[in-house]
Amino acid sequence: MTIQTTSSKAGPFIGNGSTTTFACNFPIDKPDDLQVVYTNALAQDTTLDPSQYMAAGFGDPAGVTVTYPISGPPIGATEKLTLLRLVDYDQQTSITNQGGFYPTVIEKALDRIVMQCQQLAEKVGRAISVSVSSNEDPNAAFQSIAVNAAIAEEAASEAVGSADSAADSAAAAAASAASIEKPIPIASGGTGAQTAVTARDNLGLGTAATKDIGTASGNVPTLNTAGRIAPSLLEDHSQLIANAAFAVSVAANAITVALKTKAGSDPSASDPVRVAFCNWDGSYVVRTITANISLVLSSGSTLGFAADETNYLHVGFIDNSGLVELAISKDGALWLEDRAIDTTTEGDGSADSGTVLYSTVGRSGVACRLGCLVFIQAGSTVGNWSNAPSRISTVTVNPLQPYKNACKAWVNIDGNNSPLTIRDSFGVLSVTDNGIGNYTVNYLNKMNGVKYCVTATSSQAQTNIPSITSTSATINTRSAAVTGLGDAGMVCVEIKGMLA
Repeated sequence: MTIQTTSSKAGPFIGNGSTTTFACNFPIDKPDDLQVVYTNALAQDTTLDPSQYMAAGFGDPAGVTVTYPISGPPIGATEKLTLLRLVDYDQQTSITNQGGFYPTVIEKALDRIVMQCQQLAEKVGRAISVSVSSNEDPNAAFQSIAVNAAIAEEAASEAVGSADSAADSAAAAAASAASIEKPIPIASGGTGAQTAVTARDNLGLGTAATKDIGTASGNVPTLNTAGRIAPSLLEDHSQLIANAAFAVSVAANAITVALKTKAGSDPSASDPVRVAFCNWDGSYVVRTITANISLVLSSGSTLGFAADETNYLHVGFIDNSGLVELAISKDGALWLEDRAIDTTTEGDGSADSGTVLYSTVGRSGVACRLGCLVFIQAGSTVGNWSNAPSRISTVTVNPLQPYKNACKAWVNIDGNNSPLTIRDSFGVLSVTDNGIGNYTVNYLNKMNGVKYCVTATSSQAQTNIPSITSTSATINTRSAAVTGLGDAGMVCVEIKGMLA
């Protein structure tokens, strides 16, 4: 036999709660040459007695297989098993002069020497060693390690003692603090309170006492000499129409629009209205209105309305070199922000276009800003304004929803599911599944009649809109290959037009 392996140790094998068979890949001649070591969860090694395990394969070049334990639960994940080949350090082969000289005997003796060398190599591999060029005694090196470990252990013990001392000091400090009168009276330099809110109340301070004065985030800004916040501190001027309201009245077939404050009064120095207009460099200027301003749409001016037509009037501000005036139109798209616009004199009953912006005096290249929407029905005679408005909506930010070209509702549905699934939507109350390829989209808000626009697409070859009402639209989908309707995995519907 030859020794094909270089190891004399197998393992350590870590248990898994199920394995009981462990093998080595090097030959072991006889049971006395096998040592089995068990390691418990505390890393303590125990050499097992042969009665505690079973072994097979002695003399086999492929190695030995050990079964452990013979009975009981297998070793767990915190336990280990190690197999060692330990041969005696002797030489039992005797070769006599002119005696038998058998190759197998010589080979076995050589195998035993190799096993002894591998056994020594395994043991030396676990020993403390020093550099080949070092004159240091390995025992002295180990002793140094042991001394340092003892020092570290002592330092750890002292740290525990220090922590205990700190805890005692903290407890003493807490006891001392507990003995102090609480709350400390104001007369003794305290606040007479145990909470910040009560302390501010006791000292006569408000919530502003918790903020710094300044222009940084979270600070309290100071007022200017006019008692107002400086316009430069109003960061989002593009969204600013402050303290504005509108009064709309109808008399003698004419409409009068007057600017008011939120309190319903005319603007004044003590209760002004502020409007931000865009400069052409992208910055904003804030105009302050301190007096009443109004606009009359005279009798006979149609503003593009047909008789009895119900629609929106768009009323807003124009900036005439710092003097704010009112203007009016039918078409809301005229009030696009951040641009200059020309206005036409309202005149005496001649403001008849729905696509012109009218003001008391015609202006050229003025900034504009929409202020309110007036929902009104024209009189039975064209140009006669005999009906009071049904709704007045003040606009403080750039409005989109009232415009005809803005989307009022949309929905994305999966019609293959039963019931169908709404992936996402806006302005949609529900979608009714009427059967295969037949869906009704129900709106959250009612549309103004049935002359609005419905756009529908689907993953099927054909998408139809057979009917619409002021509150819903019916959508059909079908494949080009069949005559009947077919469900669609993707159906998208968009609604544009005027709300009721």
